Amino acid sequence: MSVPNDVLHAGFGKQSWLQQLKPTDWIWAAVLIAAAVVGYTRYGSAMNAFQVGILIGVTGGAIALSTYWKATRWLIAVVAAVSLLAIDLYGTDLAR
Repeated sequence: MSVPNDVLHAGFGKQSWLQQLKPTDWIWAAVLIAAAVVGYTRYGSAMNAFQVGILIGVTGGAIALSTYWKATRWLIAVVAAVSLLAIDLYGTDLAR
């Protein structure tokens, strides 16, 4: 059983995953990483190791998901803005 030559070489012309990324993908990933770093520096004292792991995992997952599904970027931005608004409403008084 043999495979035709054109079938064997069909995948060689394709770009790798890293080559398919556009500059906006890299900028979005940098924004998410910067947001995670800012979140950790501001609220890291209130986090335990499990929550830090969640922050790292969600950041990586959000980068991966928004790389393949571009519409997720708007969802992530809106959820982040609403979350920051909710944190700002509580201020330092978490008893409210």
